[in-house]
Amino acid sequence: MKVNWKVRFKFVKSLRFRILVILPSIIVEKGIVNSYEDRAVSNRQLNVKNQCDILVNQLAKENYLQDPSSEGINSELTMLSNVYSGRILIVNQDFQIIKDTYDLDKGKYMISKEVVKCFQKLKESSYYDRKNSYIEMTMPIPGAD
Repeated sequence: MKVNWKVRFKFVKSLRFRILVILPSIIVEKGIVNSYEDRAVSNRQLNVKNQCDILVNQLAKENYLQDPSSEGINSELTMLSNVYSGRILIVNQDFQIIKDTYDLDKGKYMISKEVVKCFQKLKESSYYDRKNSYIEMTMPIPGAD
């Protein structure tokens, strides 16, 4: 018995078959990519939060908000900013920026919804901007006025 392979695989060339294979593949690919991105972002947030917790304890211990001239803390802030390719702003109770690792906004005022909530509830917050691919975090310094 001889099988005619051209007739047998004619269905593979049809539009119906292509849609049947390609559409689910695209849906699965989008799901996997989104899941991976969510996991990568949450891991990054956790790493940054752990580093910030250590830094916040040092800021409180050295009373950095009253005297921001500590070379040790300033070098750690610069290093952390470079490692995570980010910007660190330290804001006092008057909403004035006392330290900016980019040295752009020092002395200016930072009044945003996240900062106000951080001061009111002494609670940290985290936000991921998918469009611009960056994470914004606010963390209080406990024990500091």
